[in-house]
Amino acid sequence: MGRLDKVLSAYELPQNGKKLIKDFLLTLHQKYEFKSSTMKGDTGQIILLGGLEEDGSYFCNRYTYLFIECLKEIRLPDPKILLRVSKNIPEDLLFAAIDCISTGIGSPLISNDDIIIPLLQEFGYDKCDAYNYGVSACWEPLSIGNSLEQNNLAHLEYGKCANEMITDPEFISCKSYEDVLKLYYKKLHDDVEKKKTSVDEIKWERDPLMSLLMGLDIDISEGGAKYNNYGLLTVGISAAVNTLINIKHFVFETGEYSLEEIRDIIDHNYREGVSPFDRNNNGFGTDSLEAIDLTNQIIKTTEIELKNYRNRFGGKIKFGLSSPAYITVSKNIGPTLDGRRGNQPFSTHISRDKGEPITEIMNFESKLIFSGISANANVIDVIVQQNLIENNKNKFNKLILGGIQAGIFQIQFNVLSYKQLLDAKQHPEKYSNLIVRVWGFSAYFNDLPEEYKNNLIKRAKERERDN
Repeated sequence: MGRLDKVLSAYELPQNGKKLIKDFLLTLHQKYEFKSSTMKGDTGQIILLGGLEEDGSYFCNRYTYLFIECLKEIRLPDPKILLRVSKNIPEDLLFAAIDCISTGIGSPLISNDDIIIPLLQEFGYDKCDAYNYGVSACWEPLSIGNSLEQNNLAHLEYGKCANEMITDPEFISCKSYEDVLKLYYKKLHDDVEKKKTSVDEIKWERDPLMSLLMGLDIDISEGGAKYNNYGLLTVGISAAVNTLINIKHFVFETGEYSLEEIRDIIDHNYREGVSPFDRNNNGFGTDSLEAIDLTNQIIKTTEIELKNYRNRFGGKIKFGLSSPAYITVSKNIGPTLDGRRGNQPFSTHISRDKGEPITEIMNFESKLIFSGISANANVIDVIVQQNLIENNKNKFNKLILGGIQAGIFQIQFNVLSYKQLLDAKQHPEKYSNLIVRVWGFSAYFNDLPEEYKNNLIKRAKERERDN
């Protein structure tokens, strides 16, 4: 839907403005179940609000506040709202956003202009386009109104590479952790090359209407847009980082396991019993410098692999650490040495559900080093109990502002509890209006496939278990 508060800034707010906005949102929500070919609720209808201006000021107006206020009051999962934020955001606007989030509708998603805009310029967007960015699908930044920008074309499979590394015949011949790391990067290189080939084979249908609306002389399918870039998403970064850290610790530091024993564990899908590898106390998402450094190393390696790519229109590729495929892709991937059994879901985006404080995952992401190439959505996904926000809104406001100032990229919240979700699964008739955040959209819990319900229940249980 674009930046509607900025579009509407040319018009004086009428006396019945709030009612008009509510009616507009309700109209957009009608028949939402027919608007997605993927999953009920994933309509792609998103409204952008707020944003940093070229002079360093923060843009917002009465419409910005009204859209958030109206969505909070009608409590619908769709359309979704993305709030562009900055360290210069008015405190009361951020408070209004947190107040809306506390209802559990999953909106607004927070997107940090202080980090994203410079990276978009580095990637190659003109300054005015970078400052006026929108998002495609759920969270992927793009230039509005002049882009081909297909940002969800394929997935780089970090977790799959970790499994393939261990099952490769070369694995048990590795003499050092550095040898294991080289083998992992060989698998990652092969996966990147495969995905480059797959996107090169894509042919686009002609789209005269979109081309006309963009003012293009050449059809958008033939490279007529100002920006003709592609975007990839990634799956399983947490599994890859924790697998490598566990191999380094349990094999090369403590000697508790040999590489042959690691291979046997993976070949037999852990057999039965509790695994020592699923603790990951110093793993992905924690304050561990080792985990932060390794994650940055994987990001940098991927950037180098994609740096010189150009599609047939001359466009580049950017990637990010978020993806809707953490369940679908995982079904065909064997176990990884982070405690994850074969075919089980990967972690959701940039997340950790072991009971750590929210500040830790925010601190972790703020230390990740992204470039323009790796700026295709990097969403922290947090589960939090409703009473934690409602009873501490001022503290929560300061928490999010602190994360923005520290340099988080994007963050979204699932406000729910384990007991509530478990009861909702057993008694769906009691929870017809229960809304949850799925990957980058919100939906009614009762509409979700069982595997998504189970994944949310498992995450909520793990999150609350150690609190």
